[in-house]
Amino acid sequence: MTDTAPETRPITGTWLNLFHQDRRNDYTNPTGDGPFDPEYWRTKVADYASLGVEILVILAVVNDGRSAYASPTRPPAYGPGPESPLDAILGAADELGLRVFLSCGFVNDQFDQQATQTVREGQQEIMSELAALYGKRPSFFGWYLPC
Repeated sequence: MTDTAPETRPITGTWLNLFHQDRRNDYTNPTGDGPFDPEYWRTKVADYASLGVEILVILAVVNDGRSAYASPTRPPAYGPGPESPLDAILGAADELGLRVFLSCGFVNDQFDQQATQTVREGQQEIMSELAALYGKRPSFFGWYLPC
């Protein structure tokens, strides 16, 4: 008798959402500075790595016109400090050998009309900023378009 059961494969990647846009589920998400605290993200990335996760996909790095990184064109969504949440995620991923895909899909918010020239230009601007800041990091592996 042969075993015809399909091979079970582990989950090796996950999405990270720095901006939680759906207010219906606030009870399941950190409030205050939690989503933007660098230590929170270093711990989360280490937890994921310990579970065998190798790939992180950042759902959005900009929402409501604010950024999760040190953008020269958009105000930060995080509080004052030397490190952005995205810096913490990529730093931890660098140390742990994880690969990270960065989103450039939301220019203003999740309701952006992707076919408009303004949104496309904003996406290119975000990609240029991210490439300048993180392009040489070992963990930076590519782009993710959520739409």
